[in-house]
Amino acid sequence: ARYGISWGAMGAAEDCWRRARQYTLDRKQFKRPLAATQLVQKKLADMQTEISLGLQASLRVGRLMD
Repeated sequence: ARYGISWGAMGAAEDCWRRARQYTLDRKQFKRPLAATQLVQKKLADMQTEISLGLQASLRVGRLMD
């Protein structure tokens, strides 16, 4: 059950990342998209890095279970 839950959590995290990315592209601040801000770009990159690590960990656990 925990294995399946981990994939569900990773899917939810990816959805959150996509929504956050779209929000930063749509939102304008000082006549520029929020995504053009370096700090926002770093935060999105950090989110993607952590999601990738979680996906790889889930995949590894699945292979070890087989």
